[in-house]
Amino acid sequence: SINYFLLQQYYFYGLAQVIGIILMSFYFIFGFQSTSMSLLPLIALYVPMVLSQLIIFFWLQRFNIDPKEERGFLWRGRLLSLAAWPIYFLAFVGVLAGKRLTYAVTPKGKEQNFETRLSLFIPHFVLGTVTALDIVISIFSRHRAPQILFWAIINTVAMYFFFFGPILQRIYAYISNRKISSVVLEETDAF
Repeated sequence: SINYFLLQQYYFYGLAQVIGIILMSFYFIFGFQSTSMSLLPLIALYVPMVLSQLIIFFWLQRFNIDPKEERGFLWRGRLLSLAAWPIYFLAFVGVLAGKRLTYAVTPKGKEQNFETRLSLFIPHFVLGTVTALDIVISIFSRHRAPQILFWAIINTVAMYFFFFGPILQRIYAYISNRKISSVVLEETDAF
């Protein structure tokens, strides 16, 4: 039962990320620092924290349903959680606003539509653009702390990856289908 409680805390992950982007923007625009820490002390604290998280992460894998198959860094799940945090934030805002959820039956099996709705990635585009603008603003404002620039670049690349990835995937599928169609036409013309 504690697992179900802890799962619900994931919505705050989106809130923490948005607060981080807001604080980055305050720094790049106004020079406001939420904390003052040099790079070396940050690394000295951050590396042990990441290592302890990894140790716990790998230790907990022995409790997975199929620990022999579900082990390692589990990159798909990490990528999914990175893509999901803007949606978690919007869900959090929806709860605060009292937005009522609608129930929709999702098709399964052969009835399932695998085409990605691009509108799902608008929050990613907006958040990536905010940090991209922050990077540009840092050139003119002269607020260029390397650790904050690093996280702004990481966020911009990640958010744009999730936004432009499905678009590029559709373009590639369109071009591939056109090439396949033209090859088929050329082969039938040969007969």
